[in-house]
Amino acid sequence: MAANRAPRKLAYQHVVVARKAPKPGPLTLTVGMLTMNEEESIARMMDEIRRVAPDAKILCVDSSTKDQTHVIAERMGARVLRQLPPRGHGPAMELLMYEAAKESDALIYLDCDFTYPPDMIPTIRRILESGVDVVNAARTRTRPKAMPLPNYIANKTFAIAGQITSGAKVADLHSGMRGYRSSVIRAFDFDGEGDAIPIDTLLWPAKCGYRVVEIPLDYQERVGVSKLRKFTGTVWTFIRLAKTMPVGQRESTHYEVWDRAEP
Repeated sequence: MAANRAPRKLAYQHVVVARKAPKPGPLTLTVGMLTMNEEESIARMMDEIRRVAPDAKILCVDSSTKDQTHVIAERMGARVLRQLPPRGHGPAMELLMYEAAKESDALIYLDCDFTYPPDMIPTIRRILESGVDVVNAARTRTRPKAMPLPNYIANKTFAIAGQITSGAKVADLHSGMRGYRSSVIRAFDFDGEGDAIPIDTLLWPAKCGYRVVEIPLDYQERVGVSKLRKFTGTVWTFIRLAKTMPVGQRESTHYEVWDRAEP
């Protein structure tokens, strides 16, 4: 236990893992979504993804119990994995990431409610193809008009806690739009049980030497009803931040903040 808390000082053996930096170049792409009763938006979202990334595969992990979201998505060409009974955001995200990593060089995921603009997909793809490992599209550099003030305050509080515990200058721990090279996903054993898995999937790579870039994003009005579990999500945010502290090395966190969304 003591060695886990201070491995550099107390561990008997050290294991150093090295890897070659990724080479710039084209990446095959999967665009992923977690869906739950998204009949209002799924068809239009599929059309928008096809417009900006016509060669991409589309993967949905669907937990719908009240409508035909999965039927519409499959009819329009998406691969749909059903999570029934619903197990929550964490297990769904874990499944989405590892399934996408099996079929493409990169994953870009976004919510299906249009709060995150599909037009950002080509930009995030270009950044990944330039040699970046993870792209975090941050909503909260400033307060978005579409975000209620209590949500904004909570997200800023989470970001400050993340900065203190990890050393990363992160502005948005819970962004619902990110891009990953599949090699990064395969390198970690992410556990989706419980909420707030986006903390692990952002901070672990940054603390382990992967190149993580944050770009600004214009957060938009929601289509449909929010599925956010505020209390549970808050509790799990601080649990995951505490568990992330011994991962990697705080002093070598590789987290870049870009003012513009261009490589």
